[in-house]
Amino acid sequence: MAEGSNPFFTQWGTPFGVPPFDKIKNEHYMPAFIEGIKQDSAEIAVIAANIAAPDFENTILPLDKSGDLLDKVKSVFFNLLDANTNEEMDELNTAISPMLSSHHDDIMLNEELFARISKVYEKRNESQLDKSQIRVVEKFYELFVRNGANLNPADKEKLRAMNEEL
Repeated sequence: MAEGSNPFFTQWGTPFGVPPFDKIKNEHYMPAFIEGIKQDSAEIAVIAANIAAPDFENTILPLDKSGDLLDKVKSVFFNLLDANTNEEMDELNTAISPMLSSHHDDIMLNEELFARISKVYEKRNESQLDKSQIRVVEKFYELFVRNGANLNPADKEKLRAMNEEL
């Protein structure tokens, strides 16, 4: 399938950015999920590998903005799965969910990324951040901690195995 024929790979010229449901077919989801994970992984790798001192602008902001394509396809797929599922959508969900779980773990358990987030978190009150920016830093830090970022390597692997099983 050519990328141009997949509505997830185009800008939606619809009122209010509403998905063009009449053009989205089940065969569009898997390529969009794969490409979305690929793009998000690349964006995360750039953030984690940044050699500049971690701050809101080079760590938290790009993290918050990462994964646009993945978010786009997830929002459509899972809303339709809940509202109007069918056997083919259920089969796609069975294939997609482990991929998304693994991708989520790859982000949440990324030691370099979490080290950068932690440094921003530790200095959040000494930085020139406003209250809403501080809250965003705190939310990201808490999200990563709740998802296992502070675990030791053995426990991270156990968590990955449990998430994969679930």
